[in-house]
Amino acid sequence: MMKMMMTMTKTMMKMIAGNKMKKTNNQFVKDIKHLKELIKQKHTEFALILMGGGAYSRKTINYSNKTKKFRIINHIDDSKQSLTKKQLMDEDYTLIGKAIPLRSLIAIIE
Repeated sequence: MMKMMMTMTKTMMKMIAGNKMKKTNNQFVKDIKHLKELIKQKHTEFALILMGGGAYSRKTINYSNKTKKFRIINHIDDSKQSLTKKQLMDEDYTLIGKAIPLRSLIAIIE
């Protein structure tokens, strides 16, 4: 089951790049530290994929060292959130925290 989910997620990553056959540089976000590193490198576009590729949401995520908050734009409805690290990991606020250990938050690197 897990192997099938990973295959579906990899296929979805390729589709996110706009071409099913195109090799991408997209990266799975490993943890919060990795997320911050990606943002610092100007990679702020992310895809959240859950349910083995059945649910997809594109997000823009930035981080402010000054306020210690993540600023998130949810492209599905243009809603905006400003969340602490604790809130980012809490399902009551967002599914990002749930997606990271499942290797379901992907940095879109073009």
